Amino acid sequence: MEQLANIKDEFRDGWRIVLGAAIAAGTGLAAVLLNFSMFVLPLAQELNVSRGEVASAQALIVTAALGAPVFGRISDRFGVRTVFVICTLVAASVYFLAAAFASNLFHIGMTVAAIGFFGIGSTAVVLSRPITEHFIAHRGKALGLMAVGTTVVTIATTPVLQWLLETWGWRPSFLSFAVAS
Repeated sequence: MEQLANIKDEFRDGWRIVLGAAIAAGTGLAAVLLNFSMFVLPLAQELNVSRGEVASAQALIVTAALGAPVFGRISDRFGVRTVFVICTLVAASVYFLAAAFASNLFHIGMTVAAIGFFGIGSTAVVLSRPITEHFIAHRGKALGLMAVGTTVVTIATTPVLQWLLETWGWRPSFLSFAVAS
């Protein structure tokens, strides 16, 4: 009976962990990864390159695969909060720098590569740890709810991002990534 009470307490005591991780997962690297296609045409027009070249620069997001084991290990050593805050600040700074100074395809490629590498520290690679530490009986459900956050945040923010792109252009839209991070 006591064990059943502890199971019910998991969500009563841990819903903030799930909600925070879900929002953070949706506003970090996932935001640019899932919405980058919206930037292809405005970037191609301003930088005077083809849409294919801009889309090829997007492939540099693969650096996230390099950063995942690095930031996973660093979070084991220094803690989730430290890694998350530092990676989020670095990613926000990269968004800001790109919005302010990017003037060619190389800059966009380096932006995407840096966002991929450092942005992975603001994803489930790091954010799943507090969930796995808190939840036992409902760990899978809690991790699933965190993953749903990425989708819900993307669905909610895509129209806003589209409006920003149409109204102000890609640079202010990139700044919105910095703010949302």
